[in-house]
Amino acid sequence: YMVEDGKVYWVVLSPRRVAIEVKDADASTFVPLENGWGKDVKSVYFNGFVTHPADASVPDIDVPTFTSIPDTFYGKDKKAVYFTTYVISSDNTIVYSYEVFPDADGATFEIVEPLKYAKDKSHVWSIEPGEGGPAREVVQGADPAECTPGNLGACDPSLKNRR
Repeated sequence: YMVEDGKVYWVVLSPRRVAIEVKDADASTFVPLENGWGKDVKSVYFNGFVTHPADASVPDIDVPTFTSIPDTFYGKDKKAVYFTTYVISSDNTIVYSYEVFPDADGATFEIVEPLKYAKDKSHVWSIEPGEGGPAREVVQGADPAECTPGNLGACDPSLKNRR
C-alpha cells in the first residue's frame, strides 16, 4: 500500500508497478499491514479491497485491535482470527470476505511453524496446505503449552509414533 496526495493505493508489482486507488479508504488514518492487509479507522482491507463478513454468523472485525499475522494471510483482533476468501461478481469485481478461524482465541493465537502449526491457549491446529487451502483442523491430543518451534512433536502427538 502507499498513501499519496490524500489517497490510499494498493501497489501491484507484477509484471510492472501499478497503483490502484483503494476506494473509500481514509488516507489520514490508513495503516498498511503485512501480507496484503491494511486498515483505517473504520474498515479492514485485503489486497486493496474492503473486507466483509462471509455471512451473518461471522462477527465484525474489531478494527482498532486488528493486526496481520506475520508470514501468513491470517489476521486477528482481540477476540478472533480471520482468513479471507473471495468471489468474482457478475461485473468482474473481486469481493473479499472473511471467515473466522474455528475456535481460535485472537489474543493468544500464534503461528508455531509456518504452513504447519498454529496454536492459542487451548488448541493446536494443523495449517498445512491442502486441496482448497489450509486444513485449519484441531490436532487431537496436542499440548499448546509444549508446542513450540523447537518441540514440534508436542504439536502433533501422532508424529511420536512414526518410525
